[in-house]
Amino acid sequence: MILPFDLRKYVFIYPDTEVVVAGAKSAGKTGFLYRTVVLNMNRVNVELLSNLEGGLGMLKDRFNAMDIEIPRPAPFKVRFVTEHFHQYIKHSNTLYVIDYIDAPDGADFYMIGAQIKQIDRKLQGLNSNAVIGLQKPMGRDVAFGGEQTLKAPTLYLAMDSQKLKIVDAKVPTDKTLHPKNMAWTFTYQDEGTRFDNIQPYYGD
Repeated sequence: MILPFDLRKYVFIYPDTEVVVAGAKSAGKTGFLYRTVVLNMNRVNVELLSNLEGGLGMLKDRFNAMDIEIPRPAPFKVRFVTEHFHQYIKHSNTLYVIDYIDAPDGADFYMIGAQIKQIDRKLQGLNSNAVIGLQKPMGRDVAFGGEQTLKAPTLYLAMDSQKLKIVDAKVPTDKTLHPKNMAWTFTYQDEGTRFDNIQPYYGD
């Protein structure tokens, strides 16, 4: 799996595991997920499970704006999904990109962690992975759903406006350098799908 920001230089990702991208509103979460789709679309089977927030037209426009040429037909599948994402985790050697898991009825945030765990169970033995988008409050590292969302993922990222942070990483690529709390600033272009001017961030 290839991830934006060259994150695989710092974090090892085993098969049958998931990555969580917790993003504040308009912080670049969806752009990160779409970029992950195109970086991997010619390497493995890729399925984008999306609630299509903004509609199919906006999704097409954002992919069309990318600096990476996407063949026609696109070498990945897009499925409209709003709940029970785990039911779509069925295939081996597949990268599932989920944009995004929300609380049922907009209130039961404790259920988000349970949904991630269900996805984790479905991945076992498939040699597949999932990259899962979640929403979070601005300025907080952990998504809506709280500490329960931290338990299963092998990599947990937080995105605020023009900032990406590794909140947790279970398996560092370099055993002498743990990437937890590493952070970068960035600007993004192409309707929020390309990350530029990536620089290490050493603040809080």
